[in-house]
Amino acid sequence: RAFSILVVAVEDFEALKAQTGVDGVAQLLKALELDLKQTVRRRAGDVVVRWQHGELIVIMADVDRAGCRAIADRVRSAVERRTYAVGGSACRVNLRVTSATYPEDASDPEGLLRIVEERLGHPAIPALRLLVVDDEPKARQILKEMLELHGMEVVTAASGPEALELLKAQAVQVILLDVAMPVMDGYQLYHLLKEHPTTKDVPVIMVTGGGDRP
Repeated sequence: RAFSILVVAVEDFEALKAQTGVDGVAQLLKALELDLKQTVRRRAGDVVVRWQHGELIVIMADVDRAGCRAIADRVRSAVERRTYAVGGSACRVNLRVTSATYPEDASDPEGLLRIVEERLGHPAIPALRLLVVDDEPKARQILKEMLELHGMEVVTAASGPEALELLKAQAVQVILLDVAMPVMDGYQLYHLLKEHPTTKDVPVIMVTGGGDRP
């Protein structure tokens, strides 16, 4: 059963981010995401997700290489003729569009992602991986999106116990930790992290809207 991954990348994304700020490019990516959802196919099983580097991934079920290329042409035409509001001003967007198809290009999803990364020409530099621990879903999502716009890999946990379980499976370089959480607050989790040999040297940034505890 074939499926395709289509990656839509904004040309000169880093320059645009420097010009308009993170809020400006976040606004642009949200608009592009909406346009892609309306342009590709309205079909169950198709998914549009935001990625880092100013890209959006479209995962399409039952689409071969020829079909994916036709959809890519339609996406490029629809987006590049539009004017977008970015950082309070209007701009046109140029795209780089690439794709990979299973099983024609790779035998598994990981292989497809490697192929589109290579075709987009990203340097093979491992991203800084951060863990965001916050019991508020909206706060986790906002932090995740903002950090990914800066090229970081972000994993999230909704509680202290969930964070401890996640850290058994994968290492992170920085932890952003909410203070006020039920069951186990940020201070309790912080002390557990600093007492464990695998996480004691990981920098922890405490995130809080208030409080007087040191």
